Amino acid sequence: ALSPWPTGTEGKMPSKGSAGCADGSGTIYATKGNNKSGFWKYDASANAWTQKKDVPLGLSNKRVKGGTGLAWGYKASVGSPYLLKGYKNEFYKYMVVGDSWVTLTPAPVGVNLKWDKGSWLTYDSSNHKLYAFKAKYMEFYSYNTGTDSWSAALASMPIPGSAGSKKAKDGSAGTCVWPNPGESIPGLPAVYAFKGGNTREWWMYSISSNSWTEKETIPTGSAKKKVKSGGSVTTVLLPHGDMPGTPAEVPALKGNKTNELWVYGVIPPPDFVTGNAPNRDGVAAEKRLMDEPFLTLVPNPLSGRFATLRYSLPGTGLAMVRVYDVTGRPVLPAALIAGRTGTAQLDLRSLSAGVYLLQVEGTGFTTVRKLVVER
Repeated sequence: ALSPWPTGTEGKMPSKGSAGCADGSGTIYATKGNNKSGFWKYDASANAWTQKKDVPLGLSNKRVKGGTGLAWGYKASVGSPYLLKGYKNEFYKYMVVGDSWVTLTPAPVGVNLKWDKGSWLTYDSSNHKLYAFKAKYMEFYSYNTGTDSWSAALASMPIPGSAGSKKAKDGSAGTCVWPNPGESIPGLPAVYAFKGGNTREWWMYSISSNSWTEKETIPTGSAKKKVKSGGSVTTVLLPHGDMPGTPAEVPALKGNKTNELWVYGVIPPPDFVTGNAPNRDGVAAEKRLMDEPFLTLVPNPLSGRFATLRYSLPGTGLAMVRVYDVTGRPVLPAALIAGRTGTAQLDLRSLSAGVYLLQVEGTGFTTVRKLVVER
């Protein structure tokens, strides 16, 4: 447990309207919400909180209580927290040096002035734009931090989805995923988002094509609950070549009075791929070098104790088999396989129900398959 958030001058703990963003160097900025104007800084190296200048009351004369979005963005290489205050369309930038707020061009009014609970804000580092989603009204816009200007309405998240015809509500949350610096990855940058509103819907917005695609729904999990109030996502860029994993992963909280933490893997970098990049949703992962290894695991999903690995590898010699959970933690002792082709029986009876990554690594190649265990 880290240092708890103090009650501060507002005398309240965080609640509706609380939102946070990180500067990438160990500092988090956050609104307290709960119908208060409290704004705070958390220093990870010191494990300490500091109260900063309150969020302005603004033209609405309202405190922060819902519909809030907070994202770290840049203008001329200067980073700042950008705040979509919520309730109405007030928009601000917090100046780290000077502890002050700057009023920016208000967010678009659209069909209704109100930015309701479930609205969110995220930053695209590769294009230097913020993306703002207006829950309930399903409106979507971009904001240019350099020119302080909003775009016309972008394509809206579809109302029809796997849960039926549902609008985004409380629990909706979004994050932008971009390539590591110096990399070019097909499909990125893109925005990934929960629809919330007691659904499991998970959507991707393609910035290049201005279109939305529903992706793999978040699992029901042990609590058997969907995404509601408290749903949250962020982006983690992993080191180039890290394994298992991808250059970008999205940790996600369902909210809805659960403590479940999930991780969604995105796309592997192109230099790991022979030919076209594979479509890879959820925790399914494939990292490939040189010739394409052939790998199957049967049965999969697995309900029994043992599985058979059938393989055809690019070269001869030993290869190492490892099994990881979705956090990247190894859960079984490593095993060796020999020869260019063959089969191996894996003892998986110690694994509980869930989704895992099975990695086979040898000289000049690494490949990964998704393993689903059902008990």
